[in-house]
Amino acid sequence: MKFKKKTLILNNKPKPARVDIFEFGSGAPRVAILNGLHGLERSGGYLGLAYARQFKRQGLLSVIPFANPTSRDQNTRLTPEDRVDLNRVFPGANSGTLSIRLARKLFDYLKTFDLVIDIHNFPKMDMPFVGAWITQGPEKLQQRTLRLIQSFRPEYIWKLDTRRDEKNKAGSLVEALLNSGVAAFSLEAPDIELIKPRHVTGFINGVERIFRSLNNSRDTKSQNPKLITRIPALAPISGFFVPQVRIGQMISKNQPVGNLINMENLKTETIRSPIGGPAVFVLKKTLVKVGDRVAIIGNVLKEE
Repeated sequence: MKFKKKTLILNNKPKPARVDIFEFGSGAPRVAILNGLHGLERSGGYLGLAYARQFKRQGLLSVIPFANPTSRDQNTRLTPEDRVDLNRVFPGANSGTLSIRLARKLFDYLKTFDLVIDIHNFPKMDMPFVGAWITQGPEKLQQRTLRLIQSFRPEYIWKLDTRRDEKNKAGSLVEALLNSGVAAFSLEAPDIELIKPRHVTGFINGVERIFRSLNNSRDTKSQNPKLITRIPALAPISGFFVPQVRIGQMISKNQPVGNLINMENLKTETIRSPIGGPAVFVLKKTLVKVGDRVAIIGNVLKEE
């Protein structure tokens, strides 16, 4: 397995921040797999390197296992030096705090690719693969990106409009790349502790289909995944959450998704689904805080 290793280095105290990049192959198409904009998310680094170890295609594959090294070292979502969410400040700038400068370094490297896949996961949450389709950039690029997500064959495709529906997610890497004319999407994956061999196989096969699509080979067996928006079920109090539904289960509005045991008075409170639809994500048994997402329900849309 031959590869080239590159390192992005940023001045930082007490030591420089170093982002390692592993490149496999050469030529076109150029695909980058990125993980770890949030340091406590580890799944994408594992999956990206699993695919890279068997990569034999024509083209360039770049894998960035951990895009935010200081956040990884502290196991935090935010960059410790400035308490900033790195995935909300793209395309960044050449001066400013560490997050701002790191965003610029990553953006400048990735904007030369044909496709960028940015992998995320919810810690301790079981889930299928979900592609996030951000509707930014030219319409033609949006539709091309949608077809590439469909080639991967995730269980669901989350349609996200950061200008209207979820403005708090603006400033992401994917949004910045799309607005610069680069195809890009996010992929939600299971937590690394919940990844099974079938997930690894599914990821490898999905990226293989994307490469074929980029080489203009049609995926004649592809069935379009369900297009959804996401509605969370939130914990109304702190306590011990016990799920009552499973991933993929169709549930009705107000159906219980889990019970919450109040650790102060030991009373049990039922958490109900805000809408009817498939259970896309469900938290495992764990302690939660007020406002934590314990499940996410898919609001199924009509096909594009």
